[in-house]
Amino acid sequence: MSAKTSINYYRPPNKHSATIRRVISVLVVGALLVVVAGAASFTAANQLMRQEPSQLQSFSSNVMPRFSVISFQSLNEQTTLSGWFFPAQGDPVSTVILVHDSGKNRLQFDIDMPRFYEFFVTNHYNVISFDLRHAGKSEGHLSAFGYAEWEDVIAAIQYARRFTTTKDVLLYGFGSGVTASLYAWSRLPEQVTPAAANGSKSGPDLDSAARGSGPALSAIDQKIAQLGIDRSYVRGILLDTPCVLPDNYIQAVYRNGNLLGRVLLQHTVPYAVRLSASSTSQRSLVTILTQIQQPVFLAYNDPDTYVGLATVLPIVQERQRLHPDTTAVYVDPTPGSISGYKNNPEAYLGAVQDYLARFIG
Repeated sequence: MSAKTSINYYRPPNKHSATIRRVISVLVVGALLVVVAGAASFTAANQLMRQEPSQLQSFSSNVMPRFSVISFQSLNEQTTLSGWFFPAQGDPVSTVILVHDSGKNRLQFDIDMPRFYEFFVTNHYNVISFDLRHAGKSEGHLSAFGYAEWEDVIAAIQYARRFTTTKDVLLYGFGSGVTASLYAWSRLPEQVTPAAANGSKSGPDLDSAARGSGPALSAIDQKIAQLGIDRSYVRGILLDTPCVLPDNYIQAVYRNGNLLGRVLLQHTVPYAVRLSASSTSQRSLVTILTQIQQPVFLAYNDPDTYVGLATVLPIVQERQRLHPDTTAVYVDPTPGSISGYKNNPEAYLGAVQDYLARFIG
């Protein structure tokens, strides 16, 4: 009878299988981190954009220049914007449109705002001071740090064209209002067509795509083209605390916050805000500002304790380098951000007055 034997074979571990399992584990963990980061970013962006708008402060009529309450529709014709119109004393030179920062309203400088209005009125300028969407008394559910508010600015320009006697406007942006102002200017056509100037809904720019002579305009750009105004209608631009990128104003919110904000949210929330505003990409504010041939006034704090001087100096220096003869700059040496007027109103308004006298008239 033959004996049965059993032999145990040694099977070495499959190194490739172990490596694959580790790679899969890393990928799974990475995917989970991406999902968590994305969820946290969009949640934070939603909270930021839906923050309760600040309420208007009450003022005695004795401290305010004469004004009337106004309202008009934003470019989307679905959002009613509220504001004040201050008529100039004497014949108006132009109409100043004030564009406030995110988290603010038409009273950018709170109780110090009446003097700001008075300055322009007594220097023969009309003033339109209004609340952007989701601010003050205006409608709207989201604040997009300028990525959507530029439509409100164009609507204010159109209001000035329709209801004032001036032939042009000045845009005055504060903080993220800089983004809204510069984006509004960049979306205006370089030259108005005769058909648009006469109120026609068709013209060379609108019909070029149908004739095969140019690209089709988007629906919003067609609407802008029909307004009958172009970039020349903006006679000058004044900006308090301009930044290199629109995202810089959003990043500052989180860079000055907790650890999660500094490490993650300052980098991801701006993208989420852009998506929510139907703007998949951001355009450099330096590019826009250096294209502007009209005279520009720039103000900022040195040091800037909020957005940071590193986000402000490059845009100021590039504008001065390319357009030294049409650029005026005011620097407030007090630490802060968008606070030059409140820190030293005489010096700040004196710089604005010099700009107006030199370039506007």
